[in-house]
Amino acid sequence: MRCQRDASPSSSPRWWPNYGPGVVAAFLGAKVEIQPDTVWFVPCGGKTLAEMHFELFRDNPWFQRILNLTKIATERWDRQVSVVHTDLGGNWDFLASMCTYENLLLNVTVSPEQVERLEVGTKDGRKSQPEACEPYDEVIQVWMDQQSQQRPEPIKTLYELLVTRYGYSGSYRSVLRYVRRRTPVPKVRPIRRVETAVGAQTQIDWVQGPWIYIEELGGRVRLQAF
Repeated sequence: MRCQRDASPSSSPRWWPNYGPGVVAAFLGAKVEIQPDTVWFVPCGGKTLAEMHFELFRDNPWFQRILNLTKIATERWDRQVSVVHTDLGGNWDFLASMCTYENLLLNVTVSPEQVERLEVGTKDGRKSQPEACEPYDEVIQVWMDQQSQQRPEPIKTLYELLVTRYGYSGSYRSVLRYVRRRTPVPKVRPIRRVETAVGAQTQIDWVQGPWIYIEELGGRVRLQAF
């Protein structure tokens, strides 16, 4: 697995897998035909828009393939590389992949209510599936109850605990979402305004920015700003 860098010295390394426009259609059941230089998504044969009902499940093989590739790449390079999946397509892209562009444009006039139903109402089947952290709910609840309101431990600590002691194999983001959904919204804290006499205090803001290329300064320099 290799990554590449653009010609610009200030660019970051990137890995760019591309499954082709409309790959979301594959997530929702379209047949995938891979050609040497492109990918085609075959429409659902013979179905009208009224007969189409889309639902996304985590066990979809194409969804799993992209999810696993992203996970492997981020673990391999440890946030040093931008991992980008392009051309996932919007709602109209996958609708066209499911019924062809000609039929989609025709139905915009003939059956606009069906186009709107499919465009805005595609169901995410993942919401009806159990969360990856549910088997560890008791451990997570104990950890949450032990946290101080003033200085709680980072959720990364809980994630490492689940992995090392309980054999958790899911992602850190799943743990993060699980905890946040069960954490009450913090109370709004009052902001105390401090006023001083004119000239009694000064404030200077300074920031260290990214590396940039300036030929007049000899090449790559670190941006410093006041």
